[in-house]
Amino acid sequence: MSTDDMKSEDKKAEHETSDNIKTDDRGNINPPSGVKLPAELLSAGIYKVVLSQPKKDAHDIASLQSRNQSRNQSRNQSQNQNQSQSQNQSQNQSRNQTRHPALKAFPPQNHYTRATIESDGNNKFQLSMYTAKQNFHSNFNANDLAPVLDGLFGVLFLQYHAWDDQYEYQAKISKKGKLLTSRKKNADPPKKTSFATGSFNRQKNYILSENEAIPALMDMGIFTKDGKVAAPMKEKFGQINRFLELIADETNPDAVPEGTVINIIDFGSGKSYLTFLLYHYFANIRELNTNICGLDLDPHVVNRSNEAAKKYGYNTLSFHQGDIGSQSVPPLKTWGKQSTFDIVISLHACDTATDHALYNAIKWDADLVCAVPCCQHELKKQMTPKSLSILSRNGIIKERVSALLTDAIRANLLECCGYKSQIIEFIDLEHTAKNLLIRAKKRASKHVNTNANNMTHNRAASTSANPWHEVEAAISEFSLEPMLLKLLRDGGLLV
Repeated sequence: MSTDDMKSEDKKAEHETSDNIKTDDRGNINPPSGVKLPAELLSAGIYKVVLSQPKKDAHDIASLQSRNQSRNQSRNQSQNQNQSQSQNQSQNQSRNQTRHPALKAFPPQNHYTRATIESDGNNKFQLSMYTAKQNFHSNFNANDLAPVLDGLFGVLFLQYHAWDDQYEYQAKISKKGKLLTSRKKNADPPKKTSFATGSFNRQKNYILSENEAIPALMDMGIFTKDGKVAAPMKEKFGQINRFLELIADETNPDAVPEGTVINIIDFGSGKSYLTFLLYHYFANIRELNTNICGLDLDPHVVNRSNEAAKKYGYNTLSFHQGDIGSQSVPPLKTWGKQSTFDIVISLHACDTATDHALYNAIKWDADLVCAVPCCQHELKKQMTPKSLSILSRNGIIKERVSALLTDAIRANLLECCGYKSQIIEFIDLEHTAKNLLIRAKKRASKHVNTNANNMTHNRAASTSANPWHEVEAAISEFSLEPMLLKLLRDGGLLV
């Protein structure tokens, strides 16, 4: 940051320090004497502070450290070196004894690259110190902000950046030991971090939140009786919310205004966790007329789900026994009517069952399709590369490539049938390898062009890729016959 960078519209000051920045033989910063942040940079309303060390200075310090080490080794002045180390240790011990209690939680031998201070909005701050691989935290009272900063700025960090509701504050110690400061009106202030009440745990803004009366979550064991998330189910709770968010993104009030009827068909509903929560979201949170039908092959699961729907009073949620591939018409009478928004979801339908779900969604003109594929074995058995044999030599590589090819072809075929498709990672890979979601939303005109050989304009204008030509190239290279393509051709949806 140059001196010019520190200029501001309404305030600028420059303070001379009595000493230049010094470093010891290990490259640690020795603070200039008397360097403190001016009171005008410590507004009572500050909610965020970022402390850092200018990159150029950090580079110079590293170079100095390297030169000092080399020089000390060549001179072999062990006595002077020991005396210097003894003095440094004495200085560090003295400095540590006078440090604010909030700073004593941080190992002094670490090299900290930056620090942040954030307010909880209730007279508390959290200090976070970062090394290259770790971070450390300590909490302190708001009235201790100035002494904490005194122990950091000019000691570990040479640059200060802070925000309150009106102003942005900056300070920097230059290489010549000058303190440069500025204050200017906020142009693009950082967002205030949301912390859970009474703690510094960051509060995630889930669609479904704790303390809501959601009977389905209690019966599933995700919520305790008092409405809290059960400790073993926190990951599951996050996954459910993530799926809801991906649907909510495409069904916001602009896309699905008040008065719209929501129709959802869940192919392979299983235990129906998400089915019940989708109903809760649209019927209770969004207050939209909602009709949902879940299909599953297991009659016992279907019966239990129907009993639960009756128990919760979800009168327009029903479950039926049925095979995804045998459905000829939508199982909802309200499907496709005027002022409806029709959604097909399919979670972990095995192998080609996902293809049948996508085919039915296209055939029934669904407005939105969300599918999480599972067990993509079909193309692995067919995969015989012409020129890329490296991708089929090892079994694990062949399995992963064939799974990715399967979903990439599915997404492109949805594009060919008038949808804007995305492949999204919706769960961290550490939780499950089945973490990809195909989300496809119908474009303004239905089935813009069902001639597979003339699909170029179905892609966004920003790309020259042709989804059909990409499918053809993949099929040719790997000798594939994808099930979804066969279904679309046999059904006359692609010619």
